[in-house]
Amino acid sequence: GLDCHFDIEGQFKFKGAGFQNRFDNIIVWRKWSGDKFKPVNISKSEISGWDFSAEYKSAFIPISIYWNADIIKPLNKAPEIVHHNKYLALRPIETQSSGIEYDDNRLKLRLTAHHIGRRYTTEENTKSLPSVFTADFSSEYRINLKSVAILVGFTIKNSLS
Repeated sequence: GLDCHFDIEGQFKFKGAGFQNRFDNIIVWRKWSGDKFKPVNISKSEISGWDFSAEYKSAFIPISIYWNADIIKPLNKAPEIVHHNKYLALRPIETQSSGIEYDDNRLKLRLTAHHIGRRYTTEENTKSLPSVFTADFSSEYRINLKSVAILVGFTIKNSLS
């Protein structure tokens, strides 16, 4: 793979990485008989893509903003003509997450958004699931008692539904 990092005085970070992996004998779930799935061995597959991330931390206020994206190409490389070079079923083609965090060493608040891209449900790539968007919220409060720190907090997963 290829990996590249940039860091500007600790305030802004950017990372990009490319990768390619080849697999022999990977197990996938093949849909059969209605809504049932069964494990099937694929003789060859290839998963390649890019991973990007960025983060900004303010020098003046305790806020940071972050983002991460994965663009993935999971392909079936088995010699079967019907499935060759098709996307592997149920694997997202792209995912992203981003958020904002406030942290003053006592109170921490975090709002994170997640996006999962289209996923094919058939090995022939004729049907797919729509992309999904979720948001999470978490908070944490730190109480210092002499040499003991107590953290009290809560998290709400998928807070939009």
